[in-house]
Amino acid sequence: DVEHYNKLLYLCSVQIGNDGDNGDADVGVSHLGLQRGFEIFQQMLNDQVEPNEATFTNAARVAAAKDDPDMAFELLKQMKNFEIVPRLRSYGPALFGFCKRGDAVKAYEVDADMIESGVMAEEDELSALLEVSVEVKNEDKVYEMLHRLRAVVRQVSESTLKIIEDWFNSEYA
Repeated sequence: DVEHYNKLLYLCSVQIGNDGDNGDADVGVSHLGLQRGFEIFQQMLNDQVEPNEATFTNAARVAAAKDDPDMAFELLKQMKNFEIVPRLRSYGPALFGFCKRGDAVKAYEVDADMIESGVMAEEDELSALLEVSVEVKNEDKVYEMLHRLRAVVRQVSESTLKIIEDWFNSEYA
C-alpha cells in the first residue's frame, strides 16, 4: 500500500554516512539508496498504487539528495497533474536545491509556483531566496524577500540576520 512505498522512499532519501569512517563505502551505499528510491517510485506507479503528497515529496527528496533540483521540480508538477495539493515541504527539495546551486531564476520559478498554489513560504525558504538574490545581486528580489520576511517572521534567525547584514554592508545595497 501507499504507506509502505512512502516509508521506503523516505528511507532512500535520507543521506547516509554523515558520521561514518569509511567515506567511499558510504557514498556507494548512498548512491545505491538513491537509485533504489527511483526504482521504488517507478514500481509504485507501475503497480498503479495511487500516490499522495508524501509520495511525491519523498521522491523529490530523493532527487534533491542526488543533487537534481530540476527533477524535484518536475515531480512537484507531476503531483499537480494527479490533482494533489502540494504543501510547503513539497517545495523544499527543488527550492533549496536551486538556491544551493545559485540558480536564482529557477528558484524564483519555484517561489512563483508556491505563491500560485497558495503555499506561504516561511523563514527558511525566504532566507534561501534572499541569499541567492544577494549572490546574484538582484536588488529588486532582495528587497522583495526582505519585505516578505518582515511580513512573515517576527524575529529572524542568526543565519538570516547575517545574510541581511552582508547585503547592507555590500556596495550593491
